[in-house]
Amino acid sequence: VKVEVIIHDKEICATDLPIGKATFKFVDVKLNEYSKQWASIVDGEGEIEVGVCLRQYDYPGIAKSKVGKKDKHFQDENGENDNEQVNRAWAGAIVKPDNAPSATNKLPLQTLVLDHVYGYRTRDTRDNLFYLDSDTIVYHAAAVGIVHNIKTGKQRFFNGSHVDDILCLTCHPNKKYIATGDIVSLNGEGPIVAIWDATAPEAAPLVLFKIGEGKIMRNVSTMGFSCDGKYLIIVTGDNYHSVRICDWKAKTLLCTEKGHSDKILDIDNHPTDPNSFVTVGVKHIKFWKFDSASKRFTTKKGLFGKTKIQ
Repeated sequence: VKVEVIIHDKEICATDLPIGKATFKFVDVKLNEYSKQWASIVDGEGEIEVGVCLRQYDYPGIAKSKVGKKDKHFQDENGENDNEQVNRAWAGAIVKPDNAPSATNKLPLQTLVLDHVYGYRTRDTRDNLFYLDSDTIVYHAAAVGIVHNIKTGKQRFFNGSHVDDILCLTCHPNKKYIATGDIVSLNGEGPIVAIWDATAPEAAPLVLFKIGEGKIMRNVSTMGFSCDGKYLIIVTGDNYHSVRICDWKAKTLLCTEKGHSDKILDIDNHPTDPNSFVTVGVKHIKFWKFDSASKRFTTKKGLFGKTKIQ
């Protein structure tokens, strides 16, 4: 048996070029017994030891096929030799395991339980972390809403309702209800707004509804509750960055209006007037007033002065 070895040392040389080679000739190799041999490294320094073991496998492929002869075990559906398989000499060394479990389509009995979430989404989102009390904060990461006790480190999760990553989160004035909005999934589902109870995040959401047609809306980019908590203002990521106002408990959309040609980044609600709020974004600020009788918006653009910042 003749064995040729090409030697690489990528940790030292950091290159694909070999640092040497060696040739071994084994005589009288016996079946199922190891034979070892030392040889000098050609074009290099030192010696290298190589061991071989001759084994016999009942494999009908490579061992019995001849060069240039079609082997039925490596023919494709057209009857031609599959060169990719013929060259896989290692296949003859694969042995079927003993007592292998039979294949099944049943789900495993074991399940995974979310224990802790590390991290917090800051990219492409803002105003998305709130204190519920002096010890508890709420925020989001991936498609999970997280209620985190900063003293004990314990977390509780709102999970399973969103079809993709949560992009925005806002808190009700009573610090009990949380609204989260997500992005459209790859298969076009969503975007979804979920309103849930921060004291029982594991429970089903209080309200869950889809906002418009997924591929057009793209995402729910920002939201805010009115000062009395009755209304939820929602901004989507469509071309018009549309603004919606909803009576969330009634699950009723009251009004929709084009927001701005540039992206809207945040909403701030009036501290005493539940029908008034302001949106801010790229190079703009806009003041909104909702008329609950006519169910229409009136808007006013903010004007930027030319005075230098003091």
